Amino acid sequence: MTSLGFLIMLTGVLLITNVQLMSVEDREFQTGVLRAVGSNRRGIFQSMMVENLFQGIIGGVLGLFGGLAFGQAVALYLVGLFGTGELSVQPVVSQEAVILSVVIGIVLSIVTGILPALRASRVNVVEALRGIKVKFREKSSRNLAAFGVLIIIAGIILLLYNGVFEETHQVFWSSEGWDSLEEWRMLMMGFGFSTGGLGLVLSRFMDRVKAFNITAITFWAFPSILFVVAMGNWVADITGFSIEILILGIIEIVIGSIMFVALNLPIIMRGLRNVLIKIRGVKGVGQISPALISSHITRSTLTFAIFGIILTLNVLVATLIPTNLGTATQIEEDSKGVDFAVFLSKPEAIIPGTSFSDELYKIDDRITDVIGFKTFQPNLDFTKFIALEDPLSSDFDPITDLLPIGTGEFKPEQIRGNASDYSDPNWRYAFYLDGFPDGVRESLVSDPSDDNLLELSKKAWDQFFNPKYKMTAYNVSSALLAVFTGEIELSDLELGAAGPGGTLAVDPLEGVEPLRDVSGNLVENPIVFTDSFLLPVGLQIWIPMNTSSLGFPIYQAFTIGGSLDSQRAGGFPLGAELGFGGGESDFSAILGTLYLPEHWAVKTNFLGEANGQTLTSRGKDQYDSFLIKTNLSIDDPQLEDIAQAIEEFTNTNDEGYRLLATDNFVASSVLTYSRIESTLEMMDRITSFLQIYVTFGLAIGAVGMGVISVRNVSERKREIGMMRAIGFPRSQVILSVLLELVVLGIIGLIIGVINGLLVSMGFANMQNTALVIPWEELGLYLSFIVLIAVGSGSIPALVASRIPPAEALRYVG
Repeated sequence: MTSLGFLIMLTGVLLITNVQLMSVEDREFQTGVLRAVGSNRRGIFQSMMVENLFQGIIGGVLGLFGGLAFGQAVALYLVGLFGTGELSVQPVVSQEAVILSVVIGIVLSIVTGILPALRASRVNVVEALRGIKVKFREKSSRNLAAFGVLIIIAGIILLLYNGVFEETHQVFWSSEGWDSLEEWRMLMMGFGFSTGGLGLVLSRFMDRVKAFNITAITFWAFPSILFVVAMGNWVADITGFSIEILILGIIEIVIGSIMFVALNLPIIMRGLRNVLIKIRGVKGVGQISPALISSHITRSTLTFAIFGIILTLNVLVATLIPTNLGTATQIEEDSKGVDFAVFLSKPEAIIPGTSFSDELYKIDDRITDVIGFKTFQPNLDFTKFIALEDPLSSDFDPITDLLPIGTGEFKPEQIRGNASDYSDPNWRYAFYLDGFPDGVRESLVSDPSDDNLLELSKKAWDQFFNPKYKMTAYNVSSALLAVFTGEIELSDLELGAAGPGGTLAVDPLEGVEPLRDVSGNLVENPIVFTDSFLLPVGLQIWIPMNTSSLGFPIYQAFTIGGSLDSQRAGGFPLGAELGFGGGESDFSAILGTLYLPEHWAVKTNFLGEANGQTLTSRGKDQYDSFLIKTNLSIDDPQLEDIAQAIEEFTNTNDEGYRLLATDNFVASSVLTYSRIESTLEMMDRITSFLQIYVTFGLAIGAVGMGVISVRNVSERKREIGMMRAIGFPRSQVILSVLLELVVLGIIGLIIGVINGLLVSMGFANMQNTALVIPWEELGLYLSFIVLIAVGSGSIPALVASRIPPAEALRYVG
């Protein structure tokens, strides 16, 4: 919000500067008189700055009350948007807010008044008194070139910061020096300063437009390369992404694009003129309007710059929602056809001739597949807890090293179905992993596509189901221990098993030493997969398989070899919903579950039939969790009806499943789409608010359009009179006024759309998703820009068309 507010405030600065420049032009005659009667340049400059200062104080006070009114409206809107109607929203005015608003008004008045005041102080006395409009052209000088050299030196220092002054970074002349966001921060600033200074130096020896075009192109190109090419490709780790880099990139892109268009505006207008004069009915206007735009480059630049900045933000916000969240089709692809999950309160009953899965097929013929799973929660029985240290070791501490982590089973037919290995496309449930075992993890590229991840996931599943496969244990530990000992807070944990921050790195265990036994041999264990985001890949853990005759657990060592994806389609469907502050179940949900292959699951008293039938053992196909596939789309409302029918079949006394099983079962269901629906809705609401917030900046553009159109009519009375005198009808005069505004608005629109899409492409590349362009909203912006231009210019254009030619020809300004 602060960043958006800063950029919107920048558009206000441009508008104020534009208005003050027009005020200077409007008072050239009076300024010439002051110079003629003895006022020096310093006095004129000071008088204008004092005038601006008072305007800033008044504007700051008015801005305070306007900000309070706008803030109250925004707060009330948020109350309705997020459904918090019980909150009472009251404006709070602090002494700091009052002082800050006045200070900002004063600072803005000073900053925006410097250029107009300098122009006023440099008015030529004779030309001003004669009514000649003066073009202020700054000449390159030795001082300007020397200043450019200093800027170049500053840019080189910033570039050398990477790898020279800061040795943790790589030098920019190597490919490794372009693969982190911290390095790109210095690259963008370094090349920006260097090329800016180069433009100043070259402007002394060559045409200024050509010299500064180099600066403009560089300013625009480097952040564009970051967003379009580097982000997600060269820059693999985006965990350090900060708002500063985003703002820096947007500012450089906007400055570069606006500067380039401004420098080449006469060329663009000549091209527009050549097009317009070929269109029947606007030939005369086509000769005049482009020339009028070129005659006031500064004013025209400030006008389309306002729209360029605002529309960059609007397009960015409008594109983020469909790009970040994707479509229901993408979600369905990620879910691999699983529409919802059903959980029983205890393992299903063994009923001759049928099963819970068979009964589910009978409930609704739209159900196409039911995949049953075994899971087990140790609850308060510490003999079934997972150990983080060897229970036979002298370092074992039962207080910190035993955790109530759940266990589960994966069978080959549940995942692979009839597929033989990873190369077979006929997988039943090809679920994604984001952490991989040895032999697979090393193949992970820095910017994996979904297809890459799916292929690696299938290879990992093959290792999981291979009873002969063992993975080295590594010298990593769970950060949970640090939480238990009070060394860090839970909120400070680096979540994710695939690397710091949960990002996909080439190899998160690169450089980590493997564990060795007392004889120096590598410690290798069978592997398990986990849906916990707190247990890293490579961690050695001990799972109780059975209980001895004396009541002590018998442990088997395993290595965590895979991490189930926690992002796509809401994450692994059997993973518990995460909640904080709800008690014991929340803690269990945080810890997650460890899933054993069938080879090991059948050797436990908790998931299989070890040692014959016992009170805790299960039948071969006695499941408690089920993934359901249907022939409906993943966001179809009818899925909720099917899930409700399953719950009624299972939970109704003396009916359905309770009647078949002669026992009380409780079923609950979770729709795959509902796992992310709340996130979708919240993001949609936030973006809706941001869209309104940044669209508020278009009001600044509308005001700017209105001021410019009024000023144009007042300033060009003589030209309008000449147009009317040589036969231009009123409609052509109106069109000439409106056309100038429409052209400037569309230039700003084009700049905003291109820049907004470039930044949005960076976000899409970061998340490895396709950029979704909201064409309807872009068309709406185009219509809105034209509407603003027509609305702002209509009244002044009508006034201009009614100016008598004789009166206009006598006008001297």
